[in-house]
Amino acid sequence: MQEILTQRLILKPLQKSDDENLFFLCSDSEVMKYIRKPDTDIFQAKKKIKSLLDYTSQNPSFGLWMAYAKDTKEHLGFVLLLHIENNPEYPIEVGYRLHTKFWNQGYATEMSKALIKYGKDLGLKSVSGITIEENINSIHVLEKSGLKYIEDRLYYELPVRYYEVEL
Repeated sequence: MQEILTQRLILKPLQKSDDENLFFLCSDSEVMKYIRKPDTDIFQAKKKIKSLLDYTSQNPSFGLWMAYAKDTKEHLGFVLLLHIENNPEYPIEVGYRLHTKFWNQGYATEMSKALIKYGKDLGLKSVSGITIEENINSIHVLEKSGLKYIEDRLYYELPVRYYEVEL
């Protein structure tokens, strides 16, 4: 994995030392509203980081990037490009999560487009995205990033809307 720069962002590959930023993000009930229950302690973030780093060691081009503002260096959230459910038999998905104060500013779309381009540069044939039907903002990000609705599917033990873009 490599660092990725966009117009306003620096996307840095996940490190063990990102546990506090990840915990702060994933413990916010508003951020996690459509995803899962918020984390309640930093050990959940540490466990998630270990799992993601293990995944990346087996899939070196994929994983999670922490997003920082170029101008202020402030942590905004993260973006990921990996197999859905970390299962190599499932499609590669782009996903994102932002602190609420950075919502509705185009950052999620900017991150997603950067990872889709990265996937194309890797030679991927397509990139997918999933969200639940109620998460209208996430649907808009997927669509603005060029993904099209394909069908409803079941991932992470949830009914989700499945989107895809051919590269």
